[in-house]
Amino acid sequence: MKPVPIGAILIVIGVVLFIIAVVPFYSGTDNFLNETHTISAGYFYMISYTFSGGNSIHIAFTVSGGAVDFWVMDEGEYDHFKNDEGFNYYTTPSTRSVSTTSLDWVPPQNEKVCFIWENTGSGSKSVAMSFSSNYPGFLPDWARFVVGGLGGVLFFTGLSKTRSPRAPVGSPVPQPPIPSGAVEDTKFCRYCGAENKTDAEFCKKCGRRIGKS
Repeated sequence: MKPVPIGAILIVIGVVLFIIAVVPFYSGTDNFLNETHTISAGYFYMISYTFSGGNSIHIAFTVSGGAVDFWVMDEGEYDHFKNDEGFNYYTTPSTRSVSTTSLDWVPPQNEKVCFIWENTGSGSKSVAMSFSSNYPGFLPDWARFVVGGLGGVLFFTGLSKTRSPRAPVGSPVPQPPIPSGAVEDTKFCRYCGAENKTDAEFCKKCGRRIGKS
């Protein structure tokens, strides 16, 4: 089994690294909430999610008609909240008396998180809510630049190693061997390989001096 040429190996590695650098691998956002709810005075609205993967979420909402209290807590604390008992909450992103917000937050993983909008003022409040998950991608931008550059270097290095070397200009052209027993009545030009008579001083094809035999 013939060994794989080093040039081919470098080309393959270069292509793989370039693909890793170019493809973002799930970078982007995923909108999972886009709703508007009206909350009467003295009432609240709650939604809950369980998160996994360690990615941050983007929380955005706008209140029409005033401000609300925004609470974020786990399921156990929500039981205290809805029973009008003392409760604990996540300091971030919870906010009192807020009319608009837009922020990124990394939620605790694999446990239910409750988001609550409480209208403690007078009159109804309309809350437009928008939540999305952020996916940062497989590599940060600087690492993608480095990996892509390395892939390009390996690719072109491998490409150069797979090319056949060219004979230097003016190098003698290999002459075909004369069969055993044959009479040598011709000779070949060492520059272009053309066949000439044995007494020719110059090549009949390229015109270069080949000398008499």
